[in-house]
Amino acid sequence: MYASGNITALTIDGNSVISGNGADGGNGGAICLNYVANLTVDGNSKISGNRANASGGAIRVQFGVQSFTVKGGSVISNNTAAYNDASSSHSTYAQQ
Repeated sequence: MYASGNITALTIDGNSVISGNGADGGNGGAICLNYVANLTVDGNSKISGNRANASGGAIRVQFGVQSFTVKGGSVISNNTAAYNDASSSHSTYAQQ
């Protein structure tokens, strides 16, 4: 999933399963977001088994993120990325 452009909130909910995806050319194996203020993974959702050839095996949120919340029994696990530049001040990466 890719989304960009002054998005106030994005919620992944309702027993959602995002699995087995890949970003062969870059970032965010399952989800790549730009300018999303609030990202929530809720409602027993699972994000697993995704991969990126750059950063964010599961999720890459770049620019403008204010909160990233995982709750309600949701799990982000077993995702991989070629590298993780978590020290960058404008990006959030989720690999687990």
